[in-house]
Amino acid sequence: YIRVYRKHIQPILGNMRINDISKTQIQQMVNDLHKQGYAYETPHRIQVMLYDMFDKALNDQFIRRNPAKGVNVIRDEEKDPRVMSREEQSVFFDCCKGTFYDNLFVLCVNTGIRPGESCAIERDSVDLKHRELRIDKTLIYQKWEGDSKKTIHIDTPKTKASDRTVPLNDNAVLAIKKQLLQKKVLEERYGLKYCDKQFKDLLFTTKYNTPVIEQTFIDAIDRIVNEINLVLDPLEQFDRITPHCFRHTFATLQIALGIDIYTVSKMLTHKNVSTTQVYAELVSSKKRESANKISLK
Repeated sequence: YIRVYRKHIQPILGNMRINDISKTQIQQMVNDLHKQGYAYETPHRIQVMLYDMFDKALNDQFIRRNPAKGVNVIRDEEKDPRVMSREEQSVFFDCCKGTFYDNLFVLCVNTGIRPGESCAIERDSVDLKHRELRIDKTLIYQKWEGDSKKTIHIDTPKTKASDRTVPLNDNAVLAIKKQLLQKKVLEERYGLKYCDKQFKDLLFTTKYNTPVIEQTFIDAIDRIVNEINLVLDPLEQFDRITPHCFRHTFATLQIALGIDIYTVSKMLTHKNVSTTQVYAELVSSKKRESANKISLK
């Protein structure tokens, strides 16, 4: 909550008197986030936080009305999944090479595992000898029944089929080996100083050896994209990506390489092959777009 407040709310509303903040200003702030490419989750989280903050102020009679009440958060429209082109992959991974979460990004784009699954991987889940990764958990940051606030939970995967063994290619194996060394350094530096014992074996953690939640994942990606865009012309800016973009990119790469859609569907653990069809259509669309650029003389 503090991270979200400092990043999105404080720069705009932080220095204003509480009675001067209007619903229009909050609505504009939420709309601007949507225009910047943030998915529904981030503006929605901000609206909920502000509503709760102002509600407390209202109960304590600091204000007469809650300006966050009735603010509309735009839901994501149905659109093609965001996939990185070959050029974008090269630019992104060149920029993030050697950074703290580089190994996490590389593993995700080379396996197609979900963000929550990647953040729940434990050292015992890795079998480097047979080049396999066991996926049987997912990390969730939510307020469950009985919780007083949002809490980190380790749960079973999204579906029964999601409990699986994932093959590792050379890039994925190297990323895991590098991450095992990084984990060792963190343990020597921090131990369990900040971390609950139930999370001590997680392979991917923050720099304080604590679990990686969704917002941390998003912020880490944003830092790389911001770094890339520092040296790009305004008309050539690198489009924002989300943690799921690595999964989308993996899927389209498999189809582009000629892997049949049923196999890709099983790799992604989709319930129905129709869910995977969107990637096949996306690849076909890109091929047609490429063909149309060829000028025959």
